[in-house]
Amino acid sequence: MVSNSLVKVNIGSGPYGKPDWINLDWGVLPLLSKISWITFLLIKMHLLPKSYHKSWPSNPRLWDCRRKLPFKDKSVDFIYCSHFIEHLFRYQAEILLKEFRRIIRPSGVVRICVPDIKLLAEKYISGDRDFFSKIRCEDDKQQFESLADQFVQHFYGYDLWSEPNLMKKIQRIFIRGHFWMYDYDSLRNLLRNAGFSCTYCCKPGKGKVPDIDYLDIHKTGSLFVETLF
Repeated sequence: MVSNSLVKVNIGSGPYGKPDWINLDWGVLPLLSKISWITFLLIKMHLLPKSYHKSWPSNPRLWDCRRKLPFKDKSVDFIYCSHFIEHLFRYQAEILLKEFRRIIRPSGVVRICVPDIKLLAEKYISGDRDFFSKIRCEDDKQQFESLADQFVQHFYGYDLWSEPNLMKKIQRIFIRGHFWMYDYDSLRNLLRNAGFSCTYCCKPGKGKVPDIDYLDIHKTGSLFVETLF
C-alpha cells in the first residue's frame, strides 16, 4: 500500500492527473481548466474540439516542463510521464530526464510512456489497418485510405494535412507535434545518458508506480518503461 505522504509527480498530466498527485502541465488547456465556462463557450463556437471539454483534476499546476522542475534534489518518490517527451526535441528530452534524475529519491521510480515507433513501423509494414484505427484521435475527422498516410499522421502526431485556420495557428503555439520518436533501445539509451542505470519494459497497468490502472490511458501503440538508478 502506497502512503499518501509520498511525493508523486505527473509530468505533462493533461486532464488525466489524479488529485493526490502533483500534476504539472502547460498551455491553453490547463489554463482554460481553471475557467471552464470559457472552454465551453469556445467549443460552442466551434473554435475548440469537443474533446477539450474534460474534467481536469482540481490541482493542475501551470509549469513549462522544459524549464527546471520546481522540486528540490532527491525529493520525489514517483514520477509519471505519458506521451510528453516525444513532443520535445531530443536534447530537450535529455535535459528533462536529467531533471528527473536530480529530483527522484534513491528508492524512487520513474515511469515513462511514449508512442512506440518500432510497433508503428511493424504495423505499417504488416498492413494492419485495424491497429491504426484503434489509435486514431477521437477528434480526427480525416479518414485516410492510404496506410502510409495513416502511419505518417501518427508519426507526426498533429494535424499537418489541412491548411490551418486562425484558431489552429493559435493552438500551434501551445500544442506541439511529435519532435522525436522512440523505441525501447533509444529510450533506454537516453535514460542512461541522463544517469539511470536500470530500465525495463512494462505492460499497460503493470509496474511499481502507483495508480497506473488509472494513469495508463494510452494502452494501444505505446511503449511503457520504468527506470531506477
